[in-house]
Amino acid sequence: MEILSGKEEIYYLIRKVIKQFECKHGQKIICNTNRENYAAIARELSAITVNLPYSAREKQHQDYPEPSAQEQSVQYPHRKYDLTGGQIKDVYFGQVKKPRAHMVDACYIYLYGVGRLGFENDPSDPNLLRAEVDSEETFEKKTLQSRRTFLIYMSIILILFTAINIYFWFSTNQAKTDTIWTTYKPTAEEISAVTGVWLYQTGAPQARSNEANRFRRYATNIVIIKQVGDRLMMQRHGATINHHGYVEFTSPGTLSIHSYVAKGKGGTLINPSHSLTVIRPKDSVMYTVSSTWSFESDDKNDIIGARNIYTKLGTGGTLLPIFNTPENAACHCKIVEWTRNDGSSERFNLTYEKIQPGSMTEDLDESSLILRKPKSGVLLSKPADKEDLEHI
Repeated sequence: MEILSGKEEIYYLIRKVIKQFECKHGQKIICNTNRENYAAIARELSAITVNLPYSAREKQHQDYPEPSAQEQSVQYPHRKYDLTGGQIKDVYFGQVKKPRAHMVDACYIYLYGVGRLGFENDPSDPNLLRAEVDSEETFEKKTLQSRRTFLIYMSIILILFTAINIYFWFSTNQAKTDTIWTTYKPTAEEISAVTGVWLYQTGAPQARSNEANRFRRYATNIVIIKQVGDRLMMQRHGATINHHGYVEFTSPGTLSIHSYVAKGKGGTLINPSHSLTVIRPKDSVMYTVSSTWSFESDDKNDIIGARNIYTKLGTGGTLLPIFNTPENAACHCKIVEWTRNDGSSERFNLTYEKIQPGSMTEDLDESSLILRKPKSGVLLSKPADKEDLEHI
């Protein structure tokens, strides 16, 4: 049987590694967005990865090139195959599309004593096996699906024909002033899909020309969406700025997100933003395209276009900002605590971080942004040097 691969495989492995680490050391790992919480696990896996160039035959894994003499002279976490807490955190939250081979092999060796190739030859965990589908059953399902598709197409043609006739009838017999447009009402399944607590990531800090260290950095926010009456209300906690607003389904699966920073005199909205996305009932990640603001200081704040990523963390509970604590001082950031309905809680550090190669945050690089007016030297494709900064 075929074993899992890619994101699906590492998502399962890292959770099992964390559980085994907790049992082995009697230490509870707080799995939130603080990468320091995963540092001990990263070190333990790195003790395996450092030996990968020499253990292919013994541990039954793919070959890894031996590091150069210069690479061997450095210490953790700068060795060639070292893993970091940030990488473990990204994998845990499902943000790595193509996990690195040495991380995968390290997890297999830590859990099963052999690398991926060895496990594939003698699989011992059924949860890592991809279910096989009987070919005859598959043929029957495809045949049934074809019949259903034909019936659906015929139904659509009939509905369109009926709708066109109804439209012409109303156009002929009613005045235009009698026409009423109504807002689409989302299903209970759609409401359930969008409500809850979301991890929000944006590459907008890269559009701030006066920040020298902006190259491929992204900001982390926490969003909660709740149903209040007939409305879906939203609150977004940012590293420095909060947003309020609402979301609405404009049609099946199409979500429109409206927010603002504050209200001014006469009901004006300060720094309003509007995002559009497509979401299916079982989606845990949604990509949005947003018209928003750069939030650059020195009176340079301007409208930008940005791709943002929402990752669903769970449903229910409340968000509470944490200020003036030793944790705030340690991370130099705002902290938000999510208290779930069962009384358990989790804290999130709202920080600016560097985009990690191979992670989902690569989709938030400079190509994910567009300036209202083109301006060279703002969106960087390489780290800026002093000469570049002088011309911005």
